[in-house]
Amino acid sequence: MVKITPILQTLLMSQLAVVMDNLNNHNFYKSWDALKVLIEISPDTVQTKMIKQMAVVQAELDVITSDRQQDLIQQRTTQTKRMNLVCAKYTHSLLQQTMHALYEGGYLEFGRKEEGGMA
Repeated sequence: MVKITPILQTLLMSQLAVVMDNLNNHNFYKSWDALKVLIEISPDTVQTKMIKQMAVVQAELDVITSDRQQDLIQQRTTQTKRMNLVCAKYTHSLLQQTMHALYEGGYLEFGRKEEGGMA
């Protein structure tokens, strides 16, 4: 198990706030990027739990970005709309799963007992 330090907890909580702020402001693609960062800085146990779900969403986004059209402006507009829809569809549930994995692992202060185990 990863040692839970105040710095790790601060980083996790700060990044959680960024994801939630972007979701609340309907910046779905930015919230997706922030969620990827949150998972990257999370301990390996959390990353392992989330990697398959993240890969599914990333594959959908990759398909959208590989779609080419003649009109570049129209292509970019269409891609942006489609990417926002995909991110809006998945980001909230992935955030909940990530938070659950963090609580379950005891990586957030209010997710652990004083002895360091799960609440």
